[in-house]
Amino acid sequence: AKVELAAKTAANVDVVTGVLAAGHAAGAPYDVIIVEGVTERMPDALTDQLALGGRLVAIEASGRRLGQAIVVTKSASGLTKRVAFEASGFLLPGFEKPAAFTF
Repeated sequence: AKVELAAKTAANVDVVTGVLAAGHAAGAPYDVIIVEGVTERMPDALTDQLALGGRLVAIEASGRRLGQAIVVTKSASGLTKRVAFEASGFLLPGFEKPAAFTF
């Protein structure tokens, strides 16, 4: 399923459409990226679009809706993640973990 990016117009906001998990590389780097939903995995495309010192906020969960709000910060040495609080939401298309064999 294709989910499109959307935003309300404001003085410092550009409205774009596209695949949510791909972000919007043409406008990168970003100081802040907010993912409004649950992610089982964070697409590299989004973290790659963060500026140094930039932050990405999302709800991280595994196989259920209850998860944790996380803040990912990009530095010269890589990405760091901290948990902010417990949160819930709906899993976004394109943010699922790849299917894996288990027994």
